[in-house]
Amino acid sequence: MDEQGRPFDIHHIDGDHFNDAIENLMALSIWDHYMVHKRQGDYGACMAIGLRMEGGLTHEERSRLAKELALERLADGTHHFLDKEAARERAFRQIAEGTNKFADMNWQKEKALKQLAEGKNPWVGGEQQKRLCKQRYDDKTHNFLSFIGSFWWTNGEIETRAKECPGNGFIRGRLKAVVD
Repeated sequence: MDEQGRPFDIHHIDGDHFNDAIENLMALSIWDHYMVHKRQGDYGACMAIGLRMEGGLTHEERSRLAKELALERLADGTHHFLDKEAARERAFRQIAEGTNKFADMNWQKEKALKQLAEGKNPWVGGEQQKRLCKQRYDDKTHNFLSFIGSFWWTNGEIETRAKECPGNGFIRGRLKAVVD
């Protein structure tokens, strides 16, 4: 903990999250961790760290980081818009490995519901929108509530959302990265 009682982040100096050798680890405040990645141009890490920061990032900063990340991925050929077949194969591989973040949306929905209840959802804009989302959560009318316990399923041609597998040939997951 730092002098203000905040926990430290652990930064992997060589960028390899599997290299936990003590000489590769650095304890940093969350702000310092964010700034290290920002100076390195690691915009994806900046987004992830920024979402955990107290007060979060401004809408403008999130937008700028997302733009920089997209431009970087376009430049190095890894942007999912560039090769739809490769993206499809990657999605199927990630689903099979259990690493596709869209294969099980419950954890995302539960996190968003918690953030909405606390008024800390990073994608909620102004105060009016925060009040509306909180009211919808309290009234049990928020659209996230209908998805609790359900999953996306695909058979390679169609996608559907259900609590149980809709039939033979379906696997959990999605073919495209679309968030409701």
